[in-house]
Amino acid sequence: MIAIAAIAIVGIGASHATPLTLADVSDDWFSSAGNISGDSTDGYLRTFGSTGSVSRSAIEFSLSGLSSGDVVNSAIFRMKSTGTAVAGGNFQFWGYVGDGIVTSSDSYPTSNLLGTLATLGGQPLYLLDVTSFIQSLVNAGNSYAGILITVQEESASTFLGNDIVSRDTATYGFNVADVPAIDVQFSAGSNVPEPDSLLLLGLALTGLVATRRKSKQA
Repeated sequence: MIAIAAIAIVGIGASHATPLTLADVSDDWFSSAGNISGDSTDGYLRTFGSTGSVSRSAIEFSLSGLSSGDVVNSAIFRMKSTGTAVAGGNFQFWGYVGDGIVTSSDSYPTSNLLGTLATLGGQPLYLLDVTSFIQSLVNAGNSYAGILITVQEESASTFLGNDIVSRDTATYGFNVADVPAIDVQFSAGSNVPEPDSLLLLGLALTGLVATRRKSKQA
């Protein structure tokens, strides 16, 4: 019974998940005609159009605060519509390894589909689970996560998509909280017991030794 108690005590010092917000360090939108950069200082990420002429946007996030070996318990990407929105289509989100600066070359990687979300009217907040994607980048020791946003084309007569708040949101008076971000909960990857765990383990083992001594003397 004492040995079992000692094992249970060790678990008391286990670390809890730590919250972390991954910041949008660079973003831009691209026209469909040759994927020419729209305006990297634009307060909107203009992600809309009709079939054959749909603009797209790319966002890169710093992974600062995460280290190889950390366990990503959850990672939720969020972006806010500015209100220029057309319901009925679908956003597609593609993950790629970033370098901290969005360029026209980042408008092409569409091999790692992270998920889709229906385009909505009004000023919706879009949320997408990207836990596995962020974990894979952390495991590989990458410094930046990139997400490319495209609009799923449906028909030539349909206009789809939203204007999304960009990191330059002050241009149009949106709040900093509306800027795209990834909210992470993670656990440090260290397997070294915490100081309180070591102390409690030592006390438990001391009690076990003392109990055995008394048993031998009896």
